[in-house]
Amino acid sequence: MCSRPDWRAWSAAALLATSGSAVAVLPRIEFSAARIRHGEISAEEVSIGLGGASGARLRAARLSRGDHQTGAVDLACRRLGTQGTTVSCRDGRFAVDGLPRPFALAFDIDATTLAGAARLSDGEGGDARISHDRAGGWRVVAEGLSLANLPLPVLPAGWRIGGRLDASLRAQDATFDFDFALADGQFSNPDGTRAAEGLSLALTGQGRFDADGASLDARGEWRQGGIYWAPLYRQAPLSASGQWRRRRGEATRLDLEVAGEGWQALSLDGDGGDGAMPRRWRLQWRDADLAALGPTLVAPWLDAAAPESWQFAGAVSGTAEWDADGLGGVGLALQQLGLGNPPRGLAVGPVDGRLRWRRDGRSDGRLAVAGLRWRKLGFGEFELSFAGAAGSVVVDTLRVPVLDGALVVEHLRWRDDDGVAAFDASAYLEPVSMESLTGALDWPRMNGRLSASLPGLHYRNRQLGMDGKLVVGVFGGYVEADGLTVVEPLGSVPRLQAEIRARHLDLGLLTDTFSFGHITGQMDVDVAGLELSGWQPQAFDAWLRSSPGDYPRRISQRAVENISALGGAGATAALQRSFLGLFESFGYKRLGLGCRLQSGVCAMRGLGEVRGRDGYLIVEGGGLPALNVIGYNRRVDWRELLDRVAAVIESNAQPEVR
Repeated sequence: MCSRPDWRAWSAAALLATSGSAVAVLPRIEFSAARIRHGEISAEEVSIGLGGASGARLRAARLSRGDHQTGAVDLACRRLGTQGTTVSCRDGRFAVDGLPRPFALAFDIDATTLAGAARLSDGEGGDARISHDRAGGWRVVAEGLSLANLPLPVLPAGWRIGGRLDASLRAQDATFDFDFALADGQFSNPDGTRAAEGLSLALTGQGRFDADGASLDARGEWRQGGIYWAPLYRQAPLSASGQWRRRRGEATRLDLEVAGEGWQALSLDGDGGDGAMPRRWRLQWRDADLAALGPTLVAPWLDAAAPESWQFAGAVSGTAEWDADGLGGVGLALQQLGLGNPPRGLAVGPVDGRLRWRRDGRSDGRLAVAGLRWRKLGFGEFELSFAGAAGSVVVDTLRVPVLDGALVVEHLRWRDDDGVAAFDASAYLEPVSMESLTGALDWPRMNGRLSASLPGLHYRNRQLGMDGKLVVGVFGGYVEADGLTVVEPLGSVPRLQAEIRARHLDLGLLTDTFSFGHITGQMDVDVAGLELSGWQPQAFDAWLRSSPGDYPRRISQRAVENISALGGAGATAALQRSFLGLFESFGYKRLGLGCRLQSGVCAMRGLGEVRGRDGYLIVEGGGLPALNVIGYNRRVDWRELLDRVAAVIESNAQPEVR
């Protein structure tokens, strides 16, 4: 072991070994030491070689100064010389663990005081100059260094990073100041979900580290470029200034102010603990402009596939607090907030109000919503109030006017279900005019009134379901849906599953509404295994039939023609055409038509088989004359069937009379 060597003797040996003609005659000298110390500098597992054609070389497994340590260091000089106590290196090479490639090296150092200067070059036009004066001051100046050549933290496999760095760092005793500038910065990960390009960044500041603690004051500017961190994207400019403090006997504190387009003020404060970073955090912002921030910071979370379809207005102020246990509290103040998605026909607002939520205490809020619209369906003004405790929020009874009725939501409760947001509620629809509703939805005009009951609603994992049955009063009867489930109801392609059952629908109201001709009587409907995707049917097994019971049963000639047309080409024959023309309507005993939809094809069926199973009975006649309507096409393309329904009024098909 060698401790505190005589640096003058070492320098003299270096001079003899590397200067003048001595290089040619002196053999190479090599020695090693377990540890070498000089002041605060310590090197372990050191080997030194001097002389010979290779010049001088110093290797150390570890190099440290105070609490700071590096990995293996390899320093070589093909031309090493001395003048007095100054050691000079030319045509040198410097490598250290974490450095992607060696740097070219030149230096002049006083062996007794370690004062001097060194220059490192990366071979791509960038270099760094390091100087140390006799008073102990350090200065580093870098120009055009490539980030790819610097000892940055190890990146995950496949990541790329680039850019040019200019820097200045000065340190004297316990104080230091710095100035960094990055040009043409860029990075990316293998799948492109993390990327940036054209970055221009600047960071300046000063600090102090001593026995009483440490402090740092800094200011940063993001001047150019954009960053994509899926699903968010943000462009320059942005600036921040902050102060970090860690004093003996006091908690660590960080105060950061951020200035940028889209808000009046944004600050991040942290305190607590005695480590480098605080334990508790608080984010505050004022008048965040949603028109500016919403498209990049909110829309990607609402719809990653089409964020550009969302529009925003208004401002939001608020606070958020969190610690090692997660989010602790949120407070929001909404000012004329507006939200819209024209392709989906959705518009909300303006909305004003306040919301407050705390993990360990009471939560409350009140919102005043001036408007709500879905497609052509407009809702009136309403207010929403809620209160709750940790992990649960309960909304007061909510009444939302719609047309001449209202949607009433009761017992709405939001909860944190093992880290997943969920809610439960029940609701009902006060009777609304079908004429107004169908007009707003661009449906065929209907008469009467619509009411509904929605018990046991629940939402979890983007899935809306119902414990009970959805019951809707319409066309003088009722429709109920059992097992109703909607996956991603607000997504771009919502999926619905249900079992539908309708009873005692007034055929007169129904056929008159759709200009189908005129049928008196009642109808029952069963739809099993209904599946919709993007609100378009994908599969079901539907059966429509006349309701049992004693009631007038008449069908108009026009309705006969239209029902016949649904059976497809050849469904009717021109038998007794003149006889059919003598009557405006006919009596019937029963009617029935079924469709099993699968893979875009509807398998048709009726009341029974006729003509040796070639056809199926749709309408069974009753009275005089006895009129039967028969269908023959067993398999019909679903889109074609829809086209038949749409064009049925224009059809000239004639029924077969038997």
